[in-house]
Amino acid sequence: MNVKRVLISGCLMVAITAGAAEEFKPTWESLTEFETPEWYQDAKLGVFLHWGPPTVTRMGGWYGRRMYIEGHPAFEAHRKNFGHQSEIGYKDIIPMWKAENFDPDSLVSIFKQAGARFVMPVASHHDNYDHWDSTHHEWNTVKVGPKKDMIKLWRDATLKHGLHFGVSTHLARSYSWFQVSHGADSDGPYKGVPYDGADPANQSLYHPTHGDTYKFYPSKPSEAFVQSWFLRNKELIDVYEPELLYWDGAVPFEEVGRRIVAHLYNQSMKRNDGRQEAVLCYKPIRGTHGDFREGMGIMDLERGTFLKAQKTAWQNDTSIGPWFWDGKLETYRPMNEIIDMFVDLVSKNGVLLLNVPLQPDGTLDEPSRRMLADLTAWTTINGEAIFDTRPWEVYGEGPSIAQAERAAHIKKTTKVVEGVVFLTEDPHVRDSNLDPLGPQDIRFTASKDGKNLYAFAMEWPADGRLLIRSLSTGNHALGKINGITLLGHGQVEWSRNADGLELILPEEAPSRYACAFRIEL
Repeated sequence: MNVKRVLISGCLMVAITAGAAEEFKPTWESLTEFETPEWYQDAKLGVFLHWGPPTVTRMGGWYGRRMYIEGHPAFEAHRKNFGHQSEIGYKDIIPMWKAENFDPDSLVSIFKQAGARFVMPVASHHDNYDHWDSTHHEWNTVKVGPKKDMIKLWRDATLKHGLHFGVSTHLARSYSWFQVSHGADSDGPYKGVPYDGADPANQSLYHPTHGDTYKFYPSKPSEAFVQSWFLRNKELIDVYEPELLYWDGAVPFEEVGRRIVAHLYNQSMKRNDGRQEAVLCYKPIRGTHGDFREGMGIMDLERGTFLKAQKTAWQNDTSIGPWFWDGKLETYRPMNEIIDMFVDLVSKNGVLLLNVPLQPDGTLDEPSRRMLADLTAWTTINGEAIFDTRPWEVYGEGPSIAQAERAAHIKKTTKVVEGVVFLTEDPHVRDSNLDPLGPQDIRFTASKDGKNLYAFAMEWPADGRLLIRSLSTGNHALGKINGITLLGHGQVEWSRNADGLELILPEEAPSRYACAFRIEL
């Protein structure tokens, strides 16, 4: 394979030429030719894994930044637990993460039993620390910390169990995110004493001093950092062959970012006899998080859900508790809320990327084990109505729909890109702000062949009767109903008239949470 060196936005990059004809080019027009792979449409559930040095501190994934911000609880906790930031910094926290009980095969097996079709570990968070055997960055898990290639271990276990493998990189904001480590106390006995980030010996982790402390994507990153970002993303694609690449934002660094997307898709085509099977997961956030153009990948709403079914697949990434394990039981979400959210978003053509926080040693805590066991029990019964399905003509009915619309945060924004004005209406609401779904709330999915319609009763009716108004005799497009089965139970009695389809339910629900009915057409 031939290579040449080219100048991109001031950065010296490596581009593949002869012997590797690219189907996708690093332009918006080319990248928006993306089509969602069928495997992703079928998947519906993936496991996200935020894990790393911050778990040692039990104070969240932003510890590496906040420990250098005077007045923040992490600042005071670090000084109390470890020492002054001029002597003991984040560089000293990283080696404390050992992952000594990490068993990826066992973990992936648990995730698969719960219904996950793909697994996505964080390959680098905002802390500029790579979780693989990085040849472009010395701060990685093989050289410092666990002394293991964590991404390889995750990949091997994921593929062994027949699941799809992905990685997330949150690296793009690292350049400014870490700049607070170059500061100093404004008062007290250490007033004016620089933190360890200002030491030139530590700048491969903290970056050189440049003064931009913005917490999101840097406004003027150095050419060296952009090149490092490019090479590290490219290495993840080339060596670990992810089918999903998640960015914590939109497309960074203009053409350089678009080159990575094109490379992700082109490499997938080479591995799959010309079929493009990879997915970029990116967020509809402009300005502070890069550039966004709809249609070049899967739109990801962090902890968010759309109010209506979408024409194309989309993704909600959320967590069963904290993003990074902190040991606080009150931060875990009720299982009923997670199931309701899951069913609701699948009915709207969504895919759930559910974060499961691991303890520092690589094991699951008891709340996570319990929740995954509950999810396993639920998908074992109701999975037929979730996995491999597609949206129906309406996604649902019931009081919750109007309530969600009232709670929505609707934004209209315009952006001029290459002379074209884009208007986007982004109606969505945080998944945690939805009211609990009740016995009158129904959600629908359908089998891909159109033979079965599935209706979820989001709460078991106390009177043992369920009326589905969308399926009345007035819905002529529905056709004849041949039979109705409550998954996990069996056939149920039913009648249909102008008011709707009424089901006579058994005394006990087969599932603790939302229950699915198969309606054979």
